Formats: sequence, C-alpha cells, structure tokens
Amino acid sequence: MPKFIGSAFRIALISGVMVALTNTILFLFNPSFSIQKYNLLPESFGQLLMIDFVLIIEMIVLGLLTSFIIFPLYKNYPKEKRIKDA
Repeated sequence: MPKFIGSAFRIALISGVMVALTNTILFLFNPSFSIQKYNLLPESFGQLLMIDFVLIIEMIVLGLLTSFIIFPLYKNYPKEKRIKDA
C-alpha cells in the first residue's frame, strides 16, 4: 500500500505544481487573470506565491484523499479479471 500512496503523492504534487505555474504565467500576462483564493486577488508577487502554495497544498490533499478511495478498490479487484479485461 505505501507504493500506491507514494505514487498518488507524486501525481498530486506534479499536478499542483502545474496549476501553480499556470497561475504564475496568467499573473505575468495580467494580474486579473490569475486565480483568486479566499477573496484575495494577487497584487504583488509575494501574494501570488502565497496563493500558489495554497493551490499546491490543496491539490496534494485532494489527490491523497482521492487515492485513499480509489487504490483500495483497485487492490481488492481480482488479478485474474484484470488480465482477462486487458
């Protein structure tokens, strides 16, 4: 089971970093294009970094919560049936 959690953490971290980079690129084009979090629209680069950090943490938490639901279901799925379905 730790292998699955490690995989989920890496996937969630990569997706969180991609969202943060996209948000930074949108901020560089026009600050009003960036993601607004908790009624805070970034006006400076420091505020942008704080929002990006919150986005990464939220993505990691959501990814790990989702993995705790999906991976146990996959673990209990019979291996013989997985081979036949493929």
